[in-house]
Amino acid sequence: MAATYDPDPRAPLGFRIPFKAESGEVIEERWRNWRRNDPVNLVAKYRANLKSLRGIYIDCGWRDQYHIHYGSRILSQRLAEAGIRHRYEEFDDDHSDIDYRMDVSLPLLYRALR
Repeated sequence: MAATYDPDPRAPLGFRIPFKAESGEVIEERWRNWRRNDPVNLVAKYRANLKSLRGIYIDCGWRDQYHIHYGSRILSQRLAEAGIRHRYEEFDDDHSDIDYRMDVSLPLLYRALR
């Protein structure tokens, strides 16, 4: 994801991080780039496009080791506030070995694409 948030072909890995690796100190300009590209912050900008979609499905484990459930909760809230239909689910698991969740997500997405 970092490569999409602040790409820079001259950087060692082709993208910039929003903090100094040695100290963890935030680099404000870089952090603004990251926030500008955060899905939570893109809902308002792309509201019409998102409303036109036939299916938006978001799920995550509430024990996610990367803590993605916090951002996912906010994203779901922003979608709801913008009047964008979507389905959000949290399940009792983490980020790993969750292929079994495809039994939930794929049928829903299949119906949306038909």
